[in-house]
Amino acid sequence: MKIGKKWLDSHQWFLRTSNNGLSHDGYKRKRVGAWNKAPHWTGKPTCKDCGGFFGIDKEANGFGLPARPTLELCEWRGRRVVIDDKICVSEYRVVAVDDDIPDEAFKRCAIKVYRGRKSYQHNRGCGIVRSGAPRIEQRDGRIYTYGQSQPHIKQRDGWICIYGQSQPHIKQHGGWICIYGQSQPHIKQHGGWICIYSQSQPHIKQRDGRICIYGQSQPHIKQRGGRIDTYDQSQPRIEQHGGGIYTYDQSQPHIKQHGGWICIYGQSVPVIKDMRKERSK
Repeated sequence: MKIGKKWLDSHQWFLRTSNNGLSHDGYKRKRVGAWNKAPHWTGKPTCKDCGGFFGIDKEANGFGLPARPTLELCEWRGRRVVIDDKICVSEYRVVAVDDDIPDEAFKRCAIKVYRGRKSYQHNRGCGIVRSGAPRIEQRDGRIYTYGQSQPHIKQRDGWICIYGQSQPHIKQHGGWICIYGQSQPHIKQHGGWICIYSQSQPHIKQRDGRICIYGQSQPHIKQRGGRIDTYDQSQPRIEQHGGGIYTYDQSQPHIKQHGGWICIYGQSVPVIKDMRKERSK
């Protein structure tokens, strides 16, 4: 099915996200083109009681895109209710995913689209980087990077969510960065928070702020200040010159320690090479 402006003008549609078809509470949608009917629909205009499927459209979109890697353009039928800054529908089908969704659909949902090598100022609201290497100065709001995009972002505040195989270059002075999938961003962190998930392999130079590492991610970090927390089965490689490292669960960080402190909890088994002792030999 080819989706263009005429289709958007003549159909009832909205945007949502999933993790390759999985969404809230482990719900697995049907294949693209097949209809999904909410088994517990009530239509009550609250998130807890509505019983349907959530998303955003051109009238209710302040909620933005939830943190999941698969973008979905959906057609709905039956009933629709607005709940604050998003919608809830009784029945829907996916008609396009990821790169097959036209830019126009995002724009109509108040999401700015960034491509190519142009320069942009992002001060509020949502923006999505779909391709290319645009230069973005972010002071607030949310930015999502998808595909194989390689944006250059200066972040003062707000949120950045990184998916797919995207490789953004980020200078972070505040705000939040969430890293998913197999993405490999390069980040210089002077403040703010970074959360690392899945099998991502970011390269980070940390002078301040906080980094939390989950899943099976394998980041490479040069730490001169701030705090790093390792969880789950993550295997980060860290060169520590200052700041603190706290290891939990079954994480197995590899650490070259020149300075700072390390606290070990749970069943974590860090591999630590004390470079201070090496220098004293």
